[in-house]
Amino acid sequence: MSAEPLTPRAPEVLQPVIDALRARFPEARFAHRESPDGLRSYLDVVTDCEDDFAVAQVAAPAAIELLLEHGVQVHVFPFRQLPPER
Repeated sequence: MSAEPLTPRAPEVLQPVIDALRARFPEARFAHRESPDGLRSYLDVVTDCEDDFAVAQVAAPAAIELLLEHGVQVHVFPFRQLPPER
């Protein structure tokens, strides 16, 4: 997963969700996917946070705002960054 930017195809409209997550999790890395039907966006978020709910809780207000104001459905999937193997 790349840190910056998401992908050339990633819509800029997802930036508020990314900004909210980066404010709380500056080490976060993101990957963007579109649903096969093109109606939804999937945002994978990799952090070192042990609580996936905390990541979802940060993303939720921005994701809801995107849906209500722009009709954009974004699903955020938190993943834990594994420590490097020794």
